[in-house]
Amino acid sequence: MNDKPPSSSPESKPTELVVSAERHRFMCEIIDYVQTIHHHIDPDMYDIDTKRLEHFAWCFETDMVDPSGFIMTVTYEDLFDLQIIMDAAYTYSNRKSAGSRPESLTNVGFEALVTWLSQAQRMLFFPDSKH
Repeated sequence: MNDKPPSSSPESKPTELVVSAERHRFMCEIIDYVQTIHHHIDPDMYDIDTKRLEHFAWCFETDMVDPSGFIMTVTYEDLFDLQIIMDAAYTYSNRKSAGSRPESLTNVGFEALVTWLSQAQRMLFFPDSKH
């Protein structure tokens, strides 16, 4: 099943995502974790492009955390890729062989971020659908 919209659809146009300071820090920790374990991740299960991962690491750099958060320009594909990164981080953080997950993130923290990304994807790209 392909969840990505066609390139001519309105969902392919960039839009703005509001990222709170707390989510900014958590996303940075998760992306750093996935960069650390990237060589362990099964590419058939999670296809995470190294360049995309580096791009997101740059976007969520902790050196630039603003207490009021920030606005990030995203595409549907960006949110889709961030969800894949989140899923991989959660899956591999529960495996002893992949090292420990970021200490500040619990299962509830992962679930909250996945829910936020999913809701953002629906609200930003499918505003007329029933939530």
